[in-house]
Amino acid sequence: MARSTSLLYGLNGVATLILAADVRRYSPLVRLWGLAHLFGGVAFLAIDWTAGLPGLWTLGEGPVLIPIGVATLLLERRVRAAK
Repeated sequence: MARSTSLLYGLNGVATLILAADVRRYSPLVRLWGLAHLFGGVAFLAIDWTAGLPGLWTLGEGPVLIPIGVATLLLERRVRAAK
């Protein structure tokens, strides 16, 4: 399972770099990417909390994704407005 998770995190990073290379072109996908991180972070937080995972694990997973999603959405909006 750890290798599968590592692969997903790696693919997440590669996809982020590809989207960041041309934000204007991929604007709809960047918005989706930001929303996925935002709502994914909330979902991970809820799942980890209800599953009774250790506090450090819970704080290190979901809450980290929430500001990344918010920042992605705000920066994409700024790029879109600059057209």
